[in-house]
Amino acid sequence: MSFLDRFNKMPMRHGLPAVTAFSDADLQVTRSGQVSVDYPESQTLLQLIAAYSAEASHSSRKTLAELYRSEQDPDIASWTVSRYAGLSAPRELRWEAQGSSTAGAVHIDRYVLYHSTYLEMPLLHIHNDGAHPKGAILWFSLDGKASEKNWPRISRLLSDGYEVFSFDLRGLGETRMNYRTDSPDAPSLPQDNFDEAYVNPLGSVLADYVYNSLLTGRPYFLQMMDDIKIAELFVRNRDSHLLQQPLTLAATGEAYSLAIRFREVDPQVTILTPESPSILNWSRLATQGQEQWPIAFLMPSGATIREKSE
Repeated sequence: MSFLDRFNKMPMRHGLPAVTAFSDADLQVTRSGQVSVDYPESQTLLQLIAAYSAEASHSSRKTLAELYRSEQDPDIASWTVSRYAGLSAPRELRWEAQGSSTAGAVHIDRYVLYHSTYLEMPLLHIHNDGAHPKGAILWFSLDGKASEKNWPRISRLLSDGYEVFSFDLRGLGETRMNYRTDSPDAPSLPQDNFDEAYVNPLGSVLADYVYNSLLTGRPYFLQMMDDIKIAELFVRNRDSHLLQQPLTLAATGEAYSLAIRFREVDPQVTILTPESPSILNWSRLATQGQEQWPIAFLMPSGATIREKSE
C-alpha cells in the first residue's frame, strides 16, 4: 500500500479505508438479478460463442495439421535417440530401462523416456514369446498407461499379433501433479475423489496446466499429440523393422477423440475402433451450448478449425 501511494504520488496513508457493505439487492444489475429473466431478448454467453463460431467458420481457417506444425512444433521426428546418461537436452530423446516382469508367456518391460529437458514419460512394452506379425501398437488413455483393469483388451491385442507399447500422456498417469485446487466454480466437487478433482473442467490442477499451455503458445491438446510422436519415435528407434510400418493406435475412452484428431496430422496412422467409440467435435459443442467437456481437449478457436474433408 505504501509503495503504491508513493509510486502514484499520493499522500501517505496508514491502514485500509473503511469498507462499505452493500446488500445482495444493491448489487443486482437488474430487478430480479437475472439478465435473461428481465431481458428476454438477451443472449447467454454460450449463445454468443455459438454465433461467433458460426461467423468465424466462414472466414479463412486453418486445419488442425497446420496448427500442429506452427512455429511451436518441436519437430520430434528429427530428434536424436539414445540411452539416458543423467541428462536430456532439447530436441533429444533419452531412454532408461526400469526393469521387467513376466506373467506366463507375457513380458512387461518398463522404461522412462526423458525429453524436452525436464519431462519424463513412463512407458510399458508388453509382448509375448510368439511372433508379432501385426507389429507395434500404441495404447493410451486419459487415465494413464495400461493397468490391470485394461488387461482383457491388452491380452486380445497380444493374441491378435501385436506387441503393445503403453505410455502416460504428460500430466496424467504417473506424471500427475499431486496437488489439489479449491475452486469456487466447482463447490460440489467431492474433494475426497482425487481422480475427478484432478481433471474437473471447472477448476482443477489439469485445467490450470491447460490454461497455462495456451499462454506458452502450445495448447495441451497439441502437446498430447507430441507425446504420441515421442512414443512412436522410441518404438521405431528400438526396432529397425518398424521404421517403414504405419503407426497403429489403440486409444480408449475419451482418448479415442485424440487418436482420431491425430490422424489429421498423420494420415498414415491406423486406428483400432473401441467397442463404444465417441468423438468430441468442437463445432458441435459450440452449437449445442454444452458447458462441460474434457478440459484436456481445450483448443483456441477449435470450433472454427477446418475439417480435413472440406
